[in-house]
Amino acid sequence: MPDHGELFQKQLIEYGACTFGRMKTGSLFRILRKDIPNSEECMCYFDKQCSPFGYHICVLQENKEGCLVYVYNAHKLEYILSEPSIQIFLSDFGYDVFDVDKALQRLKQRLHEQSEFPHEIGIFLGFPLQDVQAFITPQKKCKLVGYWKVYGNVKKFQKVFYRYDCCTKTFVACLNQGETFVQILKKCNELTH
Repeated sequence: MPDHGELFQKQLIEYGACTFGRMKTGSLFRILRKDIPNSEECMCYFDKQCSPFGYHICVLQENKEGCLVYVYNAHKLEYILSEPSIQIFLSDFGYDVFDVDKALQRLKQRLHEQSEFPHEIGIFLGFPLQDVQAFITPQKKCKLVGYWKVYGNVKKFQKVFYRYDCCTKTFVACLNQGETFVQILKKCNELTH
């Protein structure tokens, strides 16, 4: 494991648990260079470990303070990007090719061009299209705030958010009990197949 790998692993588990638990398409977290100066080395190391399970880690945005890390389930993202309603929505933001690599390239470009997160980033995180669209509409009032702002079915997403919380607590507990990132992924993979 590279220097600072344990801290990177901890953040990867804390912020990516719901993705690794196959509940979400993707997760985002920020790495500060002062905490993990070799973040690129750590990302390469852990990407090699998680890619056999269908997950990938990439940098969406960088600056002198750190980087924005995106962890994603490649199959889920590919499926979402193949949905016609998602393609129509994303085309409004300049997306014209819907394979994973090209869509991520466009998302990186959008992050570079804008001072705020582009609203379509919710699609890449697995948020429902209806909630992403409602978030963009200024006069819409959300009904629940959790992992994202919910504008529709509150009861359904209260349960989803509860499962996300339980998943994260379970993954963190496994890590705190001495299991490695790969051991946790293997265990999760066995449970979901």
